[in-house]
Amino acid sequence: MPIGLVAIDEAGRIATCNEKAEAILDISCREAAGKQAAAILPAPLQQLIDDLSQRNGLMEKDLQISSGQAADKTLEVVAACLTDDGAATGRIMLFRDVTAIRQLEKEVVKSRHLNSLGSLAAGVAHEIRNPLQFHQRLRRLFKERLSVTPKMSRRGYHDCGSGTTQSRHQPAYRVRPSTGIEDRENTITPI
Repeated sequence: MPIGLVAIDEAGRIATCNEKAEAILDISCREAAGKQAAAILPAPLQQLIDDLSQRNGLMEKDLQISSGQAADKTLEVVAACLTDDGAATGRIMLFRDVTAIRQLEKEVVKSRHLNSLGSLAAGVAHEIRNPLQFHQRLRRLFKERLSVTPKMSRRGYHDCGSGTTQSRHQPAYRVRPSTGIEDRENTITPI
């Protein structure tokens, strides 16, 4: 990725810049050479230069630069003081346009956030569905067990008792469904 370069002398004038700096900052290096950096450079870059003069070191920052023609740009800037035997001789800035990269990073963060929300929603739905299914099955079971009409056995008889509660002397009986004809022999049969 091409990098823009702006060099500033000890008096605060632009000494030189390259073509990439012209493109990113929308300036002409020939016209800017020898002029005060404060008059040419955008305010965030000028503020960085002022901060650098006070600290005499190396600074790295992401800066938002607004340009009149297009949308705001995000620049990744590295600036340093130039010294000769401890005396400041100027400052240099290297920068690159990282607007598209930062936008992609935001999209990735947003995508991860939406993915997390989707996982959370699926988990909540699962936790809600489990008790509902349990209650539905329980309701169906009670409905079957407590229904008014008793269930038929495989042979077509209604159960009238269990063999475990019958005494030895009383036979267990099953009642056959009524056909409308009252016939003791057809309706009750020993087991």
